[in-house]
Amino acid sequence: MTERLRSNEKKLETLSVVSCDHDGVIANTRKIVTEVFNSRYGTNHTPDEVRDWLTIYRWGKDIGMSNKKAMSVDEELWYTPDIIFQAEPIPGAKEFLTTAYKRGLRIPIVSSRRPGLAQSTYDWYATHIPVVTPENIYVGLQGIASGEISKLWILKALGRKKHVEDSHTQARLILDYSDDIELIFLSDRTILDSPAYNGRLTRISAEPGIGTSMWPVYEMFFGPRPLVAQSY
Repeated sequence: MTERLRSNEKKLETLSVVSCDHDGVIANTRKIVTEVFNSRYGTNHTPDEVRDWLTIYRWGKDIGMSNKKAMSVDEELWYTPDIIFQAEPIPGAKEFLTTAYKRGLRIPIVSSRRPGLAQSTYDWYATHIPVVTPENIYVGLQGIASGEISKLWILKALGRKKHVEDSHTQARLILDYSDDIELIFLSDRTILDSPAYNGRLTRISAEPGIGTSMWPVYEMFFGPRPLVAQSY
């Protein structure tokens, strides 16, 4: 066996224990949520400013909303199916998942979304990345634990060893409360810089002119990205 074939086999073996978050990794939810907020309230925020689930709440407070109103807007934008369904795939996400699934690697989607958004999430994949079917999509555990804790439990139950994530809060929890799960982190934030995470954290910065992108993850496992858009 040549060294190249050995390397390819190793990559596919690693990919067999990979999982992906949904919002911010596969779906560009931050973009649509930001656009809706800007359109409604005449602001000029960018998706890069969205760092966590309470960003919209803070934007509301900044323009004079009460705590109750700001939280209501935050909840509405993040949890209304008709809004978040409009999110487009992150560049390279469709190609990454479709290529993996066509090779028999059914990468699970493990999200901290509320269980009430399960059907909307299934519908999103049916529209945008139909190779990913409901049995490979996991959302939070209603009434049992928070979305973040649910995600960690699901990753462990599925035997995942490498997870693609964009939330620093959830990334930190996964790294702190597991010994053997590595992260591919789609962010250039330095908040996760810690000697304790050495060897378990691969950081992927935004691409110029593209922003958050799954193309580097595609290249990590499948080689150079296609020069011509593929038909799936």
